[in-house]
Amino acid sequence: MRSPARPARSSVTAHAGAGRPAVTAGAGTGSLVVVLVAQGLTARSLLPRRTAAVFASRVESFQEPDPALRERLRAVIGQKRELLSALDPGADEALFSPDLRHALAHPWRTLRYARLAAREARLVGRRRAGPVLAFWRRTHIALALLFLLGVCVHVVLVLFFAGYVAGGGSVDWWHVTAWGG
Repeated sequence: MRSPARPARSSVTAHAGAGRPAVTAGAGTGSLVVVLVAQGLTARSLLPRRTAAVFASRVESFQEPDPALRERLRAVIGQKRELLSALDPGADEALFSPDLRHALAHPWRTLRYARLAAREARLVGRRRAGPVLAFWRRTHIALALLFLLGVCVHVVLVLFFAGYVAGGGSVDWWHVTAWGG
């Protein structure tokens, strides 16, 4: 169903480059890619020592925490285990991480568990990374998810609504609506 005038392209980059970048969707996708790459390169070049310090050995990591902190941690972990028995009975609290399956089956329990896990992370010192690195990571993940969502929307539109995407022109790419017709 390809037009002979348009050669087949083998990469996503060539596919994206063949479109009209001035179109709103093309500009948005291009901007997201540029920002994600720039943010990743910037963080890799400007923040490597800070990132390494988060994972490096520290003397306080090997010292026993004060008794009050241990009690608070014990209480949070106890609440997590109790909630986990209702959320996913076969899971191990030390290895468990809620996923989409849990969120769809038990949204409130999953949210409560995630909040308890965040409280536990704060107690054990997650904030050592500092606000810049924490902000960078969360922003990077949010932008990557936005990009992924955009790619999914693009694929659905091109496959199922090819006539709309073509803007009334001829549809010369493979799409699901051409099956059987």
